[in-house]
Amino acid sequence: MRWVSIKRRRTGTVPPLSRGRPSPGSTSAQIPIRIEFPFFLVTFLLGYTGRQSAMLLLGWTLAVFISVMVHELGRAVVGRLYGSPTSIVLHGMGG
Repeated sequence: MRWVSIKRRRTGTVPPLSRGRPSPGSTSAQIPIRIEFPFFLVTFLLGYTGRQSAMLLLGWTLAVFISVMVHELGRAVVGRLYGSPTSIVLHGMGG
């Protein structure tokens, strides 16, 4: 089996992030982040059973948000290391 290496820039710095217009929203480590309302709606509906407290539902929503953001930030950082322009958009079915 042969391994294929991916060439990356050897400039010592992270490549520029956006080559187009920036996305509205927040940024983390200069990675544009946009969170759309359906993300929270679907998360809420998947966690709602009708029998739990509001705090438990809020905890569920926060846990899903944090886990998806950590996953997407990891993918964005690796993409930037290989010279790809990155941004994160969380929509109804993930990011």
